[in-house]
Amino acid sequence: MVVSLTTLLKYHVLKEDIQNVNRNLGVRVSGTKAELIEILLVETDRSPKGTLRLFTKPILQDICRKL
Repeated sequence: MVVSLTTLLKYHVLKEDIQNVNRNLGVRVSGTKAELIEILLVETDRSPKGTLRLFTKPILQDICRKL
């Protein structure tokens, strides 16, 4: 099963959890869920370290295990 990061964030992660991840990455935490996802994806595209930090978050690790 292949799931894109965008789909994973959109359908399987709560807005509050995305806000927490964004906060930990030092990026914006206010806005709609779609805006927060876009900001998060821009941060991960901009920096390989950002992507690695993203996937060290327990929220996403738990979701990936369930998939």
